[in-house]
Amino acid sequence: MNPILWLLPGAICGAAEFFLTKVISGRVLQGKTPILLLVFKLVSYAAILLPVFFLLPRAGATWFGIGAGGGVLAAGLFFAVTTIVKEKR
Repeated sequence: MNPILWLLPGAICGAAEFFLTKVISGRVLQGKTPILLLVFKLVSYAAILLPVFFLLPRAGATWFGIGAGGGVLAAGLFFAVTTIVKEKR
């Protein structure tokens, strides 16, 4: 399997983790306690990242990690741009 194909699942996981972190931080800033969301975030990290890094060959895990980092960056940029566009209206 081409290791570059691991970029897409990594990017999807990275974007999902970004938005989950955004929801958690929003609830904390509202004064609510997001215990269940924090547990879900830790479980999702374990469910996704442990098998990837322990069961995949090193090249696949590296490309997955690069995709996850790119997914976090892309989701953050997308969110920032949409927020700026909404505020200018």
